[in-house]
Amino acid sequence: MGCPFRISNNSAEDEPLIPHFLFEERKKNCTKLPYCKKNEIASKKFISRLNSFTNFKYIFIILWQTIQIKSLFSLKDKNLHKSHVIYEGECSCGENYVGETMRNFEVRITEHSNICHTSEPARHLLENPSHSFQWRVLCSARSYFKRKIIEGLIIQQRSPTLNKQVNCYVAQLFPSGIT
Repeated sequence: MGCPFRISNNSAEDEPLIPHFLFEERKKNCTKLPYCKKNEIASKKFISRLNSFTNFKYIFIILWQTIQIKSLFSLKDKNLHKSHVIYEGECSCGENYVGETMRNFEVRITEHSNICHTSEPARHLLENPSHSFQWRVLCSARSYFKRKIIEGLIIQQRSPTLNKQVNCYVAQLFPSGIT
């Protein structure tokens, strides 16, 4: 392919003003590198040497990889003081208890573990001093009514042995009646 841009210097052969390899289709080679200023400076030197070594037959492209600052730090602190939860406790003897609280979960568990309190797990521990409970959070719900509904469903599903029915609540689905 001849180059249209030539200079005439009254010699038998004209020299091209623009090198011929710039008009040819060259294969692209992409490389990913982590970005930092030192890499940028070193890569420019390396690519110029690589171009002269390959006689400009390839196009070398560097794709700089960057790390977002937010990936290095968590956006929010973890909440170590869980509240508004439905929880379950299992005794070493196999009996279990399901409860709900809007207060701090660990404070509530401490109350259940204290034999001076009147909760069912505390009474069980008072009657059986060698037993111990393992506690875990099942789920959380901000609303009092949602916690009560979820707690009731879990109690019905798992039938915990230490839960005693104290009050009966009647749920009215249609308080104004069906017309």
